[in-house]
Amino acid sequence: MKNQKNGIWLTPDNFVPINGKELTSTKEVATRLRHNGGYTDLYLPDPDIVLQKLGRGLEAYRELLPDAHMTSIVGSRKAGVKSLFWKIEANDASEEEFRLIDEIFQNLKITDLIDEILDAPLFGYQPIEITWTSKNGSIVPGVIQGKPPEWFVFGDDNQLRFRSASSVTGELLPPGKFLLATHGATYANPYGKKLLSSCFWPVMFKKGGIKFWTQFVERFGGAFAIGKYPRGAQSAEIDDLASMLSCLLQSAVAAVPDDASVEIIEAAGKSASGDLHKAYCDFFNAEMSKAIIGQTLTTEVGSVGSYSAGKVHAQVRQDIIDSDAILVANVFQQLITLTHMLNFAGDKMPKFKFWSEDGVDTTQAERDVKLTSTGQIRFRKKYFKKTYGFEDDDFDIVDPQTSSAVPQEFSERVPVEKNDEIDNLAANMSSEDLQKQMNGILKPIIDLIEAGNNYEEVMADLVKTYDNMSNEALVEMLERAFFVTEVWGRINGRRK
Repeated sequence: MKNQKNGIWLTPDNFVPINGKELTSTKEVATRLRHNGGYTDLYLPDPDIVLQKLGRGLEAYRELLPDAHMTSIVGSRKAGVKSLFWKIEANDASEEEFRLIDEIFQNLKITDLIDEILDAPLFGYQPIEITWTSKNGSIVPGVIQGKPPEWFVFGDDNQLRFRSASSVTGELLPPGKFLLATHGATYANPYGKKLLSSCFWPVMFKKGGIKFWTQFVERFGGAFAIGKYPRGAQSAEIDDLASMLSCLLQSAVAAVPDDASVEIIEAAGKSASGDLHKAYCDFFNAEMSKAIIGQTLTTEVGSVGSYSAGKVHAQVRQDIIDSDAILVANVFQQLITLTHMLNFAGDKMPKFKFWSEDGVDTTQAERDVKLTSTGQIRFRKKYFKKTYGFEDDDFDIVDPQTSSAVPQEFSERVPVEKNDEIDNLAANMSSEDLQKQMNGILKPIIDLIEAGNNYEEVMADLVKTYDNMSNEALVEMLERAFFVTEVWGRINGRRK
């Protein structure tokens, strides 16, 4: 089947342009059956110091993840990005392309993909394989799935390669087949910086500390049973007494000879040593927290602290969330770019963007509303883009003088300073005089209101009726109408 947009043929094996050059494969490349579990000296070595000392691969770091504290802080870091809202912006792309890209992302398991992409800071890099398919005449991703980074290496050209059984140097991947998320990757180190590298020894020392802590609790957590035997006792008798004491500690029941004595002694003065083991493990937990989420206050509540320190730690966490959001957005933009290349021409394509409900400063927004309502200030697009993160396509600046909306002054009651003037007129005007005023001013407006079906229709008819009147004159007439209505209300209220 042929994609008519760009002349690409979809076959069971791959996408091939008309010129015969392979573009990308529709088959799954990185599979367990094709993966070679061994390493050779022909791969570009990973410069990670810990892995080099251990003589192992990334699987050494994967063994750290089951640690309870590690699970908590990794989940906390990923949750920061997964809690954000996202959208696809047209970004001057065609309506057809926008609809296609938006539909693709609406059908993706975004949360699961974000979780896999954010393994990149942990392991340095994260490959994600795309299995392309055809749908309604367009080439779209059928399956997008993260693959274990330890299945891949980088070549001398810093290109990602698959460690397959058929290639000792790593199999070069088809173009447009994989997305790649990297964390701190450079030319010298395409494998990226691994946060788990900083956590390896803290986890190992913590495991050793817990082992010795457990032995300490077993030894000093309960009471000691001391048996006393008479002089001249035989070795067999001594062994029997020791066995009886062992039963006493386990079941609190023991039978001893009448010429032997048993004394129970509590383990006193050992609490300080137990606290030392706890502090030892807490220290390494704190080291892991600093490596993964940049601080400790959001995972451990210490005995001392301050509000300002808490704010600093919260800001550090927010900075990490922002950085991770950029990483994820860049990967999703790779997906948009590849989809664009397979289906559309030109260089304009939609854009993926994260946003947060907390991103708007409500205090500043309220201030801007008040300044705008004075009629003396009108902010420009540049201000809204800088302050609130809007894009050019998100909004237009409307001139209040030409807007068909009801002016601000008509949405509120007559100001207090006009009350005296209204009261005086209401006291001195007769109902006949007021009726003449209303017939001259309000009757045309009332007729329009009675004939209209809704607010928009009434406002449109009002503008058509007074199309020869300037904006200033129309506003003045409406002000007079509201003024007369207020006086009428005062007169009728007084008479009642």
